[in-house]
Amino acid sequence: MSTLRYRVDLGEFRRAAFALGRVNDQIPRENDRIVRTSTMRGVAKAKAKALTIPARGPKHRGTRKRVSRGVGYRRTPLGYRITTSMPPGEELLPWGFEHQWAHPVYGGPSWVIQHSHYPWFTEPIADEYDFLLREFTSNLRRAAQSVDRMV
Repeated sequence: MSTLRYRVDLGEFRRAAFALGRVNDQIPRENDRIVRTSTMRGVAKAKAKALTIPARGPKHRGTRKRVSRGVGYRRTPLGYRITTSMPPGEELLPWGFEHQWAHPVYGGPSWVIQHSHYPWFTEPIADEYDFLLREFTSNLRRAAQSVDRMV
């Protein structure tokens, strides 16, 4: 029967446990900061893109400005949610600019007017995915290096 002997350096184990505990507190805080930064960047991009929604006709009624002003965010238990809000009676406008839809024209020839979509909301927010992935990976790499230096 063979015997395997090994020795555990408790000092190194304690240093590793301390380092992991310290990093364990830092990772969620840093990830929250990354998500908050990305959310604010997404909101700013959506607000700017809302102002570029194509308009037709000689008069501007301030609709794009109201849509842009209504973009915001709020904290949720799982992170952040980017939201839109509009005055009563205009709640569907942000959705309507984002999606393609059609409606019949009454009182005239049987036409259906097709409104094209303009991705003013989802596109700028989806652009933040690469930033999040890069920053999360960088955060985990920094945490691993921190543990490595402490041990």
